[in-house]
Amino acid sequence: MTNLPVKTYPLPENTPEKAPLPAFDPSDANYFDMFAPQFYNLETMQALMKEGGGPLLLEVESVAVEYVFNPEKGEESGEWKPVIHFTNGGPALVVNRTRARTLMEATGSIRVNEWARVGWLEVAAGIENGQAQIVLRPSSGLSGNGEAGPENAKLEDLELDELNEALFGHS
Repeated sequence: MTNLPVKTYPLPENTPEKAPLPAFDPSDANYFDMFAPQFYNLETMQALMKEGGGPLLLEVESVAVEYVFNPEKGEESGEWKPVIHFTNGGPALVVNRTRARTLMEATGSIRVNEWARVGWLEVAAGIENGQAQIVLRPSSGLSGNGEAGPENAKLEDLELDELNEALFGHS
């Protein structure tokens, strides 16, 4: 077994000796380091798009049917839904009917276990079927120079100011 190097970060002076080491650099922490969501939601997507300047370009690792529920309402509030897991290890994305249609069209299959074949997706806040929601667009995952990367991501339908206007009535 290979010993992998462990990243260490300078800790604040008042850190108790028994405190576990953080998995992130506390001097450069962000909202998602501190409050990592289990699933992407519209608010999270808008914040990420604003920070990164456009949609996320994510590679699909798997799509599985999972029991999804609101922890504040209890387990009985849930439903079985398809959930997309991405290779970046970040939040997953619950699949609604609109996203399911996109995945079916992109893969040519109605079978959930085959939707991971879609590969790369542009994931963005947008408007589909007259509703503000997270939208998917299949992507090659390649930039103009043939390398994988987010610089290939483009919001085709709306600029961020137009999206804010449509969603909230102001930019």
